[in-house]
Amino acid sequence: MKSVVALSLLATSALADYNLPIRYKCGQEWVVGSGVSICSTPTSLVTLKAKIPPTAGQIRAIDCQRELMREDFNTKTWKTGWWLWARTIILPSETPKIEIPIAKQIKNCPIYLGVASYPDTGYQEAILLYTEPKDDFLYYSCAYGPWIGTKGGTGVCSSFANSTMRLKIQNAKRGILSVVGTGCGLNIERDIQGESIIEIPMPKDECLVDVLLTQVGESQFSRFLTLGIDPSKRELTKPLQLIDGARRRVVAPLGMETIGTEIFVGDKMVWSSGARTEESYHLDPRADNGQGLTNWQENAIACHTAYSGKLRSISGACYVLRTNQEVPFEVK
Repeated sequence: MKSVVALSLLATSALADYNLPIRYKCGQEWVVGSGVSICSTPTSLVTLKAKIPPTAGQIRAIDCQRELMREDFNTKTWKTGWWLWARTIILPSETPKIEIPIAKQIKNCPIYLGVASYPDTGYQEAILLYTEPKDDFLYYSCAYGPWIGTKGGTGVCSSFANSTMRLKIQNAKRGILSVVGTGCGLNIERDIQGESIIEIPMPKDECLVDVLLTQVGESQFSRFLTLGIDPSKRELTKPLQLIDGARRRVVAPLGMETIGTEIFVGDKMVWSSGARTEESYHLDPRADNGQGLTNWQENAIACHTAYSGKLRSISGACYVLRTNQEVPFEVK
């Protein structure tokens, strides 16, 4: 078995690539995010999971001041076959569930989460910020995408660096809108009245952006976590799942080095392919549902995750096995 290599997070440098899918609890709701995420619901406990690869590795979480947790995964193996045909199979771990009591510093700085597995999948990182509830008075749009209302006075915007992020205020009295990102040199101030739309350039890399609306007799405050992606960076496209008779064919994206499939029924993983390197492979209900059935259960979904350590990229897609309908990517 390959040795587990300790993770070194480059969370505050321009070298960091934030693309790790995570699942975190915001209030009573589980939310799936990728790369950068924010939660403003009052809570006393950070609860989250991160997508781990089908290879041995390590997961680590830090805040601005200290290491919060470190844990190895997929360290158990068993051997099958004999002599030239012998191979080592990794017994997949349960996805680690991270629980961290929220201290004062966690409310004032993001949690940096990293998953490393060398050389198989490289490493992926994510940022998760828990903050106090702010004011819902803004709509925002990333790279001219749809308008989104803030939730708990917060929002996340991830697009190419120097693309356009828009902020919209409806029915505003005469006032001043200030947009400040201290860590990325963003400082914009505009006079507003009525419906106003402000355009700001997406800062490079990660940035905490505060928005203050000052009007006669009142002030309102919102907070954004933004990620400006290098336009020249190459990312993997999503894996595909195709119908092939009773079976399903998984097609890996070009440039991937490792891919794996997990089949879930509800929140329970019932089958894992382990690490694969083929350009395509089959899922067969007679072999892959653990019950010898000729079809998959009605609510079974397959999630495929591809990795490129060289590109420092990860991509994933989930499908309902019976219908082959694509559904949002999940972290279970």
